[in-house]
Amino acid sequence: MIRVLRELRKRRVFRGAGYYLLIAWGVLQVGDVIVEPAGLPAWSMTALLYLLMLGFPVAMVLSWRYDIGEHGIVRTRAEHVEDTPPESLRAIDYLVICSLVGISAAALWGLLPIAQQSEQVKESSAPLLELAPNSIAVLPFADISQTQDQGFLGDGISDTVMHVLSQIGELTVTARTSSFAFKGKDLSIQEIATALVVAHVLEGSVQKAGEQVRIIARLIDARSGTEVWSGYYDRAIDSVFAIQDEIAREVATALTTEILNTGGVHIVEQGYRPNLAAYEKFILGKQELSLRTIPGFVGAESLFREATELDPNYALAYAYLAQATLLATPMDKRATGFATATDVVAQALDLDPLLAEAHGVSAELLVFQKRFPEAETALQRALELRPSYADAYATYAWFYRLQGKLDDALVQLRKAIELDPQENRYKTNLANALWSVSRAEEAMATVKEAIERNPSVPSNYDLLGRWYMQLGDIGKGAYWHEHASMMNGEAAESGWSHCLNLVQLWAEERALECAQDYLRRYPGDVEATHYLATLTDDVELGVQNLREAVASNPSFWYRRYQLADWFVEAKQWQDAIDILESSEKGLFSSSPTLSDQTIWAATSLAQAYYGLGEEEKAAVLSEAGLSYMERRRKLQASGYVAGVEDVQFLALLGRSDEALDRLEATVASGWRFYSFGLNYSSVFDSLRDDPRFTEVIAVIREDLTEQLDWYDKNSDMPPEAIGL
Repeated sequence: MIRVLRELRKRRVFRGAGYYLLIAWGVLQVGDVIVEPAGLPAWSMTALLYLLMLGFPVAMVLSWRYDIGEHGIVRTRAEHVEDTPPESLRAIDYLVICSLVGISAAALWGLLPIAQQSEQVKESSAPLLELAPNSIAVLPFADISQTQDQGFLGDGISDTVMHVLSQIGELTVTARTSSFAFKGKDLSIQEIATALVVAHVLEGSVQKAGEQVRIIARLIDARSGTEVWSGYYDRAIDSVFAIQDEIAREVATALTTEILNTGGVHIVEQGYRPNLAAYEKFILGKQELSLRTIPGFVGAESLFREATELDPNYALAYAYLAQATLLATPMDKRATGFATATDVVAQALDLDPLLAEAHGVSAELLVFQKRFPEAETALQRALELRPSYADAYATYAWFYRLQGKLDDALVQLRKAIELDPQENRYKTNLANALWSVSRAEEAMATVKEAIERNPSVPSNYDLLGRWYMQLGDIGKGAYWHEHASMMNGEAAESGWSHCLNLVQLWAEERALECAQDYLRRYPGDVEATHYLATLTDDVELGVQNLREAVASNPSFWYRRYQLADWFVEAKQWQDAIDILESSEKGLFSSSPTLSDQTIWAATSLAQAYYGLGEEEKAAVLSEAGLSYMERRRKLQASGYVAGVEDVQFLALLGRSDEALDRLEATVASGWRFYSFGLNYSSVFDSLRDDPRFTEVIAVIREDLTEQLDWYDKNSDMPPEAIGL
């Protein structure tokens, strides 16, 4: 070994190793600087490192055999041994060369996984190559402040930059919900881009120290992993809004000029700079709003109101306050909340007529009132001001759905989902639209997927519960309804959902006791009083309760329909007609038009016509109802169970045998949803004494008794024990 070391020193191998390592270090430093700007893939630096490792044994072999002297490169001569020719290899040469070859082989073996990994990266990035180059997601900026208390500032910077970019028609900007869904998750830029279906991602960090803030932003092309643009800002905290606009401007320029090869775009800067205290409340309010729970809506409303109090000219805060107010208002106080939201959004529009969000919220309120022409004008204006406004497309879908234009609704929903693929509301709206066209399996699969992706959204469980009930599984539907209520902050012992579940399960005595107990604690609750009147057959209470509810909120169609039902039960025929004529014009034409919603009102209206002796009008409307239900049943997907609306129309037309045939077939197929109406509604009076009707009642009661037993045994079980 001493002889080998002496020989290595003599041949200056150690010096060669030192030179090689020094040069390799320099190459790596240069590579680190030029790899990304040169557009090379992210694995290039790793490959370079392995190549340098591979070159090391080669360099050592050359150092062993050759030397650089005053006459140039010459063969290194060893000390002569008498029986060994000067130029031949000796045993020690073979030993050194074999060692170096072994090192080379090990380096090659380590290089293989890199080659394989590069192929995998290539394969995994293949789908990204097809993405629109003008698509971008803005991730929440990380808070790297020492105290870690500036998360709202990082979120606010991302949110505002996103808002500015979404006003540029040339860009497709992923909405906030989807971009923020990956906050705190250990995912690569490419994985996030794949999930959001975007070609570019803007990421960054914010660091506050005293009154100074440091912001770093990077625009990444996720298809190649290269950095397109980066910015570094070290400014006073009060200039944060100017920084946001500057980032948005430079990102848009980088995208449109360097990527899209266009002449750049006009950036709509933020016209108003709120004070920082109001801004903080606003960002925190958006975080609460994103929870999509009743406590979250209430918290968001409070925070947005604080923002407007801290800064009375903050138009964007008013727009979000209007939305949160409507969402936070209980159903029985919806009229008050609706009026308040309308006033607040008007304030937002007065402060900033060019605010897309204000026009979007205004459109929601107009759609709610079925003021469709005005709503469409507001929606068009919102999208003109902000082309990447996902919520506006979702409202457009609702706008079309209420008019029965389901195909148009699906188109708008898909646009909203494209802009905000992680937003739960759009997926559940899509599920609702699919259910409306009787694609039940797709609808159920969509809402279950939404639950698995985000198990903390109560409305998904509520929808799941409703559909289980519509498919005949009242017990399981009742479980999920109650689970959703508890997630929304209702205690199991005080929640109305439990009482309504008992009604659905035909547990009349328990339901009556539950409703009475609930009303002792919450007197005046409209829905509970409605069902109390139903269970006790108190028509006078039913009429008075709903008359007051409609008077306080005349735009709420659901209450008008309930009141029309009670007018029919009270034989106040003209009152029933009047309450419907004001809003359901399509039912009063010579060729009535019906929808899934108005089929309910059509039944009450037909009964009222018969009550007044206007048999021709009643027959025309009943025949239109039968035709509509026939089309609906033809559209049924496997597993979708329609109700008994056609049974009601056949009974009104005096076709009792056909009505009973349809009733038996419907019950045999699994229909149970709101079937308790068979016991109370006067529309079935002509069938009630028939033995076939009595037998149907017995079949349903026996089945629901078993389902009630299941519900009682499982209502306290955790969701994972029940399964979707």
